[in-house]
Amino acid sequence: MIMRAAAKASLSADGKSVANGDVARIADIHISSVSVCNPFWVDIGLMSRDGLKLMPHAAVFEYDQAAEWNAEKAPLKLARVFEGTWFAKAILPRLALRSMTRAEVLEVLAEECRAPKEFQPQLELLIEYMRLVGVIIVDGSNVTRAKAEAPSTPPLPPPAPAVQAGGESKIVQPPHQADNMERFSIYLPGKAKVTVEIPKDIDKDDWIMVADHLAGYIRRWKGWRPTPALKDATDDDNDVSANNPSGVPK
Repeated sequence: MIMRAAAKASLSADGKSVANGDVARIADIHISSVSVCNPFWVDIGLMSRDGLKLMPHAAVFEYDQAAEWNAEKAPLKLARVFEGTWFAKAILPRLALRSMTRAEVLEVLAEECRAPKEFQPQLELLIEYMRLVGVIIVDGSNVTRAKAEAPSTPPLPPPAPAVQAGGESKIVQPPHQADNMERFSIYLPGKAKVTVEIPKDIDKDDWIMVADHLAGYIRRWKGWRPTPALKDATDDDNDVSANNPSGVPK
C-alpha cells in the first residue's frame, strides 16, 4: 500500500520526487510508517533519494498501474529490481544450477550478510519478497528459480556481416538499430504512461511540423481545440531567441 501511495503521490506532483508526508496523506497512515520503510527501499533500488524526498523507480509506477487491474500479478513488475539486490544475487546463480532447500537459502543469505541467528525472521522475509515478485518459486521447503518471462518486444537482430570496402572491413548496421532517438515518458494518474520518441537531429521547422500534426490529430480524434501552449509552439512570432529570450510576443 505504501509503495503504491508513493507512486500516486509522485504522479499527482507531475512525476517529481515526494516527501514522506505526501505519501502518508495518500495512504492515510502515520508518517513514521512511511519513513521506517525508506532505508530498505532505497537500499534495494525501489526508491532513490532526492535530498529529503524520494523518487520511485519506474518499476514502482508500473506496479501501481498493474495493480489497478490485477493485484495478484502486479508484484511481478518489480522482479527486475529485486533481481539486482544483494540477496537475489547471492542465491540466483546457485538456483540456476540446482534447486535448494529453504534452510540452504537461509544459510547462504546469513553468510552473505553475516547475520546472527536472531535475524532469521528478517531473512525469511527476504525469501517471501523474492517469491512475491516472481524471482523464485517456493514449494514447501523446496526453492527453485522462476522462469524468466518472454520479453515484451523482440530483441534487435544481430549486426549485418562485415562488408569489404576499399580494403577495410566494417560492420554495417541496419538503419533502425541506430539509436538516434530521444525518449521520455509522461505519467498519467490512473492510466498507462505515454512514451514519446523524437529524433535527436530535428530542427525548429521539424518541431513546428510535429506540433501542427499533433494539434490536427487532437482536433480529428477528439474534436477538442488544442491548448494555447500547443498553438504557441507553432507560432514563429513567439520563438525564443537571443533577441527575445523570454518568448513573450512583442
